[in-house]
Amino acid sequence: MRCKYCGTEGKIYRAVNGNGAKVVVERCPACRRNTRPGNAFLSKNGYDWESLPMFDDYTKYSDPCSVKNCKNKDTELHHFAPRHLFSDAESWATAYLCKFHHDLWHKLTGTGSYAPRVKREASKQWQSRH
Repeated sequence: MRCKYCGTEGKIYRAVNGNGAKVVVERCPACRRNTRPGNAFLSKNGYDWESLPMFDDYTKYSDPCSVKNCKNKDTELHHFAPRHLFSDAESWATAYLCKFHHDLWHKLTGTGSYAPRVKREASKQWQSRH
């Protein structure tokens, strides 16, 4: 796909996100922008990730995990106010959490990918009481 900013044909690359996830992206080789706005990543199906040229390894720029005594740098910015619940979530506190602590936060709070399971369990409890 052509870059809407400079018109250069996009190229398929591999990248490593700040949290260590290996992804496939299409980026403009000239200005480095995403050539597929709204679609940050491509499916890895059909690509040999190792054979693609490297776009960037964002773990090099990652901040350490905010949890005391955790030295992991495979972090991602975590929003403590879920966006689906708070229209002003961007103005709430954030912190860099490693994958382990990020997943633990969501598991303990029943948010994120754990939300459907928690909602099902809460619904079952509600139905059994009423």
